[in-house]
Amino acid sequence: MVFLTVLCSGQQEKASIKDKGSVYFGISRSFRSLKVFKMALKDYNEKRDWLQTRPEISNNMTGFTVGSGLFISNKSYYDFNLFYYNQKTKADGYSKYGYSSREFRIRDIGLGFDYLFTNSSLLNQIYIGSSLKISKLSFRSFSTFYKSWSVNGVNVIFAPKAQYIPSFLKKRGIIDFQFNLPLNLIEATDLKTQMGVKDTQEHIWPYSFDISLKLSLL
Repeated sequence: MVFLTVLCSGQQEKASIKDKGSVYFGISRSFRSLKVFKMALKDYNEKRDWLQTRPEISNNMTGFTVGSGLFISNKSYYDFNLFYYNQKTKADGYSKYGYSSREFRIRDIGLGFDYLFTNSSLLNQIYIGSSLKISKLSFRSFSTFYKSWSVNGVNVIFAPKAQYIPSFLKKRGIIDFQFNLPLNLIEATDLKTQMGVKDTQEHIWPYSFDISLKLSLL
């Protein structure tokens, strides 16, 4: 925050009183708590010593967001957005029954509403506020020879956030930071049934921290 304040101080321009629309596309990096899924895959691997490719997932997920919003003078900003994250991994090898392969995929898709504000103390370039989001998180598995299955749940998320909008970019570039705090848990007991694992939790609280770079098309 100190770095951004120093950087902004050299860029501050005379405030415009005009409202400005925004239609943007963004690339996001999400740092997530995926402990339950990791534990399930670890148990899955330990029970199959014949696997040549072992499934592993990362706590980092890449995704994108698209949205449309409005800057109200140089005082506030709100938008509606759609976001999508995806990660996949694969297991395969030769068991005593022959060749077997299975793909595991984590997907998070949802809608959000953001509201942020700024003032002269924030140099009219740092916006702070929050987002309210609804997302569907799923952990799916596909196999060439065996049945496919899915464990999923819907989250309502409150997300405190901040945006840095450099004045010299004329509101065409946004750097976005947000903490995603789900207001409910996702049931995960089906993992024990679908994957045949024991060492896993029964609920998921998928909190995360996201960084996004957004470019406005207007």
